[in-house]
Amino acid sequence: MTSNPEHAQNPLETPKAFLAYLAEHKKLPTLDNAGFARLENAMTNEDILRAYTLIEDTRERNPENAEREAVFERWYPHPKKVFHASQHEDLKVVQPRLRKTRHPDEPPQIFASPSEQIASMFINDIENMTSGSYDSGRTWDVVIGDEKRFRERDAGGYIYELPPSSFSTHPDRRLGVFEWQSTEHVEPLLKKFYPSALDAMLEHGIRVYFLMPEEYKAFENAENQKEILDQKHPYKK
Repeated sequence: MTSNPEHAQNPLETPKAFLAYLAEHKKLPTLDNAGFARLENAMTNEDILRAYTLIEDTRERNPENAEREAVFERWYPHPKKVFHASQHEDLKVVQPRLRKTRHPDEPPQIFASPSEQIASMFINDIENMTSGSYDSGRTWDVVIGDEKRFRERDAGGYIYELPPSSFSTHPDRRLGVFEWQSTEHVEPLLKKFYPSALDAMLEHGIRVYFLMPEEYKAFENAENQKEILDQKHPYKK
C-alpha cells in the first residue's frame, strides 16, 4: 500500500524545521493555509515565542518593516497560553479596563502576554516606568524613574494564566506581538503569587534599572534609549 503524496507532510510543518528555516532566511516558508494550521497545532507556547522573536528579527534587515509586515499579514501563530499580572488576589473574572491606552481608539481591554516573564514586568505597574526589549524579545528591560514610589507600592502580586481564545494582537503597538488583548471578560485558569514584584522580575530574568528622575526624563526623550542603558548597570540584590 502506497501513501498519497498529496497528503505527505511538508517537513517545514514541524516546529523545529520551521524555526530553523525562519532563523536562516528571515521569511516564512512556502506553506498553504492548511500547512500553517498543522504547524501551529504542533507548536508549543515556547515554539511560538521563539517564532515571534525570529519574525521581529526582520526589523534588522529592513528598517521600513516591509518584510516583517508581509510576514504578519500572511500568518502568525496564536499563543497557547497568555498571562496577566495583577496585585489583586482573588480574581474570579478579569474585566476589560480603560487604562494606559496605546492608541486613541482603543476600547477597555485586558492586556496579557504569551510570556510569563513579560507579565512579571506589570505586577507593580507605576508611572515613570518603561518596559521593552531591544533585541527582538530575547531579553527584556524595565526602567524605573521613581525607585522610592516603586518600593513603597511593591506588595507583590499575582500572575494569572488566562484562556487565550478571545485575545488578539496589534504587532505595531507597544510590545507588539508579545502583548495581546481582549475586550471580553475572562475567567482565570491558574494563578501564582509573588511576594515582591521586583523579585518576580529578577526571578524571570528581567533587567531592572533604577534611574534618578532627571535621568529617567532624559531616557524617555532619548532617540537611542539602548545607548543610555548600555552605560548603566542593572539592579542586583
